[in-house]
Parts: sequence; C-alpha cells; structure tokens
Amino acid sequence: MALPLLRRDKRTVAASLKAECSRPDGRGVQLLSELLDNVLSPKRPAAEDEAIEWCKWLMAGGESFDDFCKTVRAYDDATLCGLVWTANFVAYRCRTCGISPCMSLCAECFNAGEHTGHDFNMFRSQAGGACDCGDSSVMRDSGFCKRHRSTSSSRIPSVPNELMMMSEHILPRVILRLVQHLRDGYSEPVSDPSTERDLQKTLQQMEPLISLLEDLTKMGGAMRSILTRVLGNHQIYKDLSTGDFCNGEKMFAKKNYDKYLAALKGSGLVSSEERSVTSVLDQMAGASNVTILGATTGAGQMDSSDEEEQDGSQGVGKRKRVKLCNSTKDPSIMDILKHKCFLEEILFWTVKYEFPQKMVTFLLNMLPDQDYKVCRYTK
Repeated sequence: MALPLLRRDKRTVAASLKAECSRPDGRGVQLLSELLDNVLSPKRPAAEDEAIEWCKWLMAGGESFDDFCKTVRAYDDATLCGLVWTANFVAYRCRTCGISPCMSLCAECFNAGEHTGHDFNMFRSQAGGACDCGDSSVMRDSGFCKRHRSTSSSRIPSVPNELMMMSEHILPRVILRLVQHLRDGYSEPVSDPSTERDLQKTLQQMEPLISLLEDLTKMGGAMRSILTRVLGNHQIYKDLSTGDFCNGEKMFAKKNYDKYLAALKGSGLVSSEERSVTSVLDQMAGASNVTILGATTGAGQMDSSDEEEQDGSQGVGKRKRVKLCNSTKDPSIMDILKHKCFLEEILFWTVKYEFPQKMVTFLLNMLPDQDYKVCRYTK
C-alpha cells in the first residue's frame, strides 16, 4: 500500500492520511506507519532531501510547512524564549532592561519588545549564547516581548488535537532514524585518522535531520512539548529502539541495536548525580566553552556577555576529547546501564561523538520546556 503513495503528490497524500488518522479504526495510522517504513528506511540515506520533505508535508497534514510553523507558533505558551545561537549570530543587549550585564536578546524578541529610547546595542556573538527574553532573573519584565510576557500564556488557547496529531505519530520514527544513524556510524576512537573522518562523515550526513528537529524546537512550547514526550517516553523507546516491534527491517534493527550495546559496554555514565538532563547538558556546555547558569535550580541561561573578548572560535559544539568511565564491561550490569528513553541515548551519543555542534544546539533549544529539564535516568 505504501509504494503507490510514494508516487503521488506529497500534499495530497499528507492531507488524506491526516483525515484517515482521525478515524478510530486505526487504518490511517497503519498506512502512515507503512509509508514511514519506506521514507525512513535504513536502506536510504539518513537525511536525504526526499525523506525530509515527506516528513514536513506529513507533519503539516497537507499544509505547507511554513504555514504549519506559523499556526503552531500561535499556540506557543512558553514564557521563556531560550533560542540558542552559535558564533557570528547577531543579537541585542539592552542595558536599560537588563538586571544582569550578560543578558542577550534574539532579534525577534528585541524587535517585539518595547526598547524605544533605551540604552541598547546590537552585537555579533563570538562564542554563542541564548535569548533571555522571559527570564525575570536577568532582565526586567517590561523588556519582555509580547510573546514571552508572564501574563500572555493565560490568553493563549489550548492546542487543537488535530493540529499536532500527525507530529505525534511521525516524530518517534524521525528520532528513531537519527538514533539508528548514530549507532550505525560509530566506531571507537583509535590512532588512525580515518576513524575521525568516518565520525565526521556520519555527523555531516545527519545534519539535515538535526536541522529539521532544530526547526521544530523553534516553533515554541506546543511542539517542544510533543518532542519532550517522545524523547522521554520509556514505552516508545522500548517498542522502537530494540527492533522487537519493527515492521520493516528487522535484521538491520537487531544489528543496529547490537552496535549500541557494544558501544555502551565499552563506556558509560555511571555517576547517579550526573544522570539528569540538566547535568549532562551542563557537561556539553562545558565542553563547548558555553556556560549554563544556575543548573542546580533548573535555569538554562547561557552567558554571552564577553562576546567582544572571545577568541572568535565557535563555542557551541566545539569538539573536545572526552574519556568516559571504562568500568562497565561486566555483563551483569549491562541491564542497569541500558538507556530507558531516546533522550538518554541521544545524550550518550552526543558525548561519544564529542559534542557535535548541531546536536548540542538542538538539545539546548529544548531547555525552555520544564518537563524536558527534569527528565532523569531511572536506572
């Protein structure tokens, strides 16, 4: 059934599947799953343009992806912006509104705020940072943009179920494909420089897929909430990641999972106090020359106050050799070390691949979601 759909117009197929998925008989969900088996097949490149386009049309349910983004953003109830940027990003600092000298605003929040007549400057970030709009610990409420004022969320209507329905079905498969690619492309670092080139190639191949996820985080709280549920759900991870419930490439799925187990056996994060999302993200930020302030209280602010004094290197995702604990080779503790959700495994691969920039940016862009920040390993 899925092959004929691949030959039809994407907009038409997406609109038809959305209507089918709304019905209680489950036929539409099954058709969508079969289509995704082909679109996101491990036999195809992990992030080919055709697959990305299919995912965009399907999530939008037949609308253009740009229109879908605008609609979802209209239901953004997040009170913090948290947009993460890397080197050479143009941002703003308003000394009139700032409580902390390191406060920074993205252009969208600055232009949507009331800063007429204020003492502000525009700057090009040298080492990366994040937007502080909505964070009353570093800036006055009067400087918040209209979207992030603390009283605005009460006026935003609840998200219609049909708007996010397709995303809820599709995103688990998108994230699974990302994880499969990370597993399949990894090899332990050795002195041979070709290994380093292979890891770089793996990261380059997955960039369009990570870019898609990064774009989704920028839609605001409604989409980040869906992403958090997918990333943190134990049952979704169990059903998809091992290949036991795979409808398509069962042999690939098993070999792929075995590669993950081999990498896990060779190294692990075993300190219980280091297993919260915030603390692991803090490690990432440290390896990237970026600071997450107040991690113990859940804050996700990044300091970009000294952008003029930096050396011009790209801060977020700067690669740094990391040695993990090597005391996890006893088979009797492998079940304890296995990850319980996609977020845990993605954090594991982010460390193993030495903090690739786009992975770090995607994970940090999720920090405005409170449920995401408190996700913990439950070993």
